[in-house]
Amino acid sequence: MKNDQKFIDDILGEDFMQQTIGELGLQEVPQDIQADLLSNIGENILKRVTLELLTALPVEERDTFEQMIGSGKGTGLREFLEKHIPNLERFVREHAEREFEATKTAIVMEKQGI
Repeated sequence: MKNDQKFIDDILGEDFMQQTIGELGLQEVPQDIQADLLSNIGENILKRVTLELLTALPVEERDTFEQMIGSGKGTGLREFLEKHIPNLERFVREHAEREFEATKTAIVMEKQGI
């Protein structure tokens, strides 16, 4: 999970957590609950980005991607993805931001009882 959080920090910026807490009005919520919520948001973002990467890859390369992800090592993963996905960094950031916005909207709606 620590690597997942580093991945999220790398994509969305190190101030992601504090901005999120502020945007959602969670400053008064206990820190352990804040941490759990942010962890869940991070997991959602990671799942979304992984799914979008898998979808964008040519069909014949998907097994290789799944094996690289499954190994947990990630050795050569960036190089592999850059061969198949133009502007990889922008691709990942855009999908991460979309998921973050969708999750944030859902949280706000829930807080408002919608």
